[in-house]
Amino acid sequence: MCQILRILQPMDVLLSGLVILGLSTTSLAQNESSRTSKRSLREAFPTEKSDALSKESVSSHSVDETLLNIELPVRSATQSRTPIFERDIAPLLASKCHACHGEAPQESMLDLRTVSEMLRVGENGPAIVRGNPQASLLFDLVSTGQMPPDKEDKLTADERNVLERWIHAGAPAEETIVSLPARSTITTEDRDYWAFRPPRKIEEPFVRDKHRVRNSIDTFLLAKLEEKGLGYSDEADRSVMIRRAYFDLLGVPPEPDAVRDFLMGDRRDAYEWLIDTLLKSPRYGERWGRHWLDAVGYVDGKLDNDLGTMYPSQGIWRYRDYVIESFNSDKPFDRFLMEQVAGDEMVDWRTMAKFDTRTIELLSATGFLRNVDDHTDFPQYGIEKRYEVVNETLDMFSTAILGLTMECCRCHNHKYDPLPQRDYYRLMACFEPAFHVHVWKPPKERYLADVSLAERAEIDQRNTELDKRATELSKSESAIREKVRQRVRELRFAALPESIRDDVRRAIELKPEQRSEIQKYLA
Repeated sequence: MCQILRILQPMDVLLSGLVILGLSTTSLAQNESSRTSKRSLREAFPTEKSDALSKESVSSHSVDETLLNIELPVRSATQSRTPIFERDIAPLLASKCHACHGEAPQESMLDLRTVSEMLRVGENGPAIVRGNPQASLLFDLVSTGQMPPDKEDKLTADERNVLERWIHAGAPAEETIVSLPARSTITTEDRDYWAFRPPRKIEEPFVRDKHRVRNSIDTFLLAKLEEKGLGYSDEADRSVMIRRAYFDLLGVPPEPDAVRDFLMGDRRDAYEWLIDTLLKSPRYGERWGRHWLDAVGYVDGKLDNDLGTMYPSQGIWRYRDYVIESFNSDKPFDRFLMEQVAGDEMVDWRTMAKFDTRTIELLSATGFLRNVDDHTDFPQYGIEKRYEVVNETLDMFSTAILGLTMECCRCHNHKYDPLPQRDYYRLMACFEPAFHVHVWKPPKERYLADVSLAERAEIDQRNTELDKRATELSKSESAIREKVRQRVRELRFAALPESIRDDVRRAIELKPEQRSEIQKYLA
């Protein structure tokens, strides 16, 4: 198939055009007549077919205008050859895309100037996948018309075809393609932020008023105060001390007897003794455990919005008691976190012959992951509701344990914290064994008995035997009851006058709606 080049223009423009085509125009430029011009053109374009020109036709026109039809065999040169980046793709991207994805700025961390940069992982992954146009982000965006954003910059069908063939061919280029590290929005300065660095022991600062120091925390506080020429306030009297301690640790005022004993005591370590006593109180865990329960969204029940009724959540109280006991037992915080996230992996409960107290404690700790409101018991909710549960669980986990708000990363890189979007879904993958949206267990099917599988099998077998025995006894009971009922009925008939005995029997045997007024009276 040939492409037709039509030129309709004045003779002087035509002559310059022939120079561009590589033809001699010396004789044509000497003010020849129309006849001479026509003969020269015929000499320049012979009628015989050749490799360069397959056909020519020159029509006779006025001196001012000449119509030239030239058919050039160009399809084989452009369509059959394999596109090369520098020759076919780079000019196209430079004119359409480099304004936003060139030297500066590079939106979405995407640089389209070299093949190496296009293969580099950016904010949304690599721009191309060699050999697979359909999996390439660049081709997907331009073929669907999403990019470029300006309407006049949209790629034509031919341009999209060239881009597709280039990617399908493996993105050939003259450059030496190198593997570049993935781009990241996290800078070295971000990584050095104090909250992301491991804790380390630092030297205590110097303070002048050392007798006011009880512990290391006092040292750091007092050092900052002394920099401003300040110091600690005078020590509170004992009545104020005991009141503050009770409200802080237990959330209630001290009893009068406790105040009297504290004020009248002569112990040198009276305050330390008071604090130790309060920390041993079971009320301490109830007071301070609630702050953690608030952080994870714990509630004892579920609210029915339609009925306005609160229903207790089955078994969730075990997690509440676990938190309270952890505070009361002064459990190390790192172990406290580990047990809640992976307590079921810290003990081989599946093969145990019998659960001990420690095993039940670890399994109860995993109630941490079930504090999110979950309505997937209802069949009308589809997979989107399951993802809602997963997302809310990740939000609860990140805020309570990581101290980070990762909800923004669900849709994009975090605008303020150094958290890329890919990290959100990497974290989601860690929870997939417990929250697999395609192999989903509704809340009612998630309960685990507080006995081992072996004990459960033994209990089930025993219950089966008891149920069988109970069924047999129930049948015997029904037979006995029927005999007794029949005997009582006969005794009552025997007590009636013989003249009405048969009438009463017939009235009782009839259905209530079939009885006459007299029979209703007799029955």
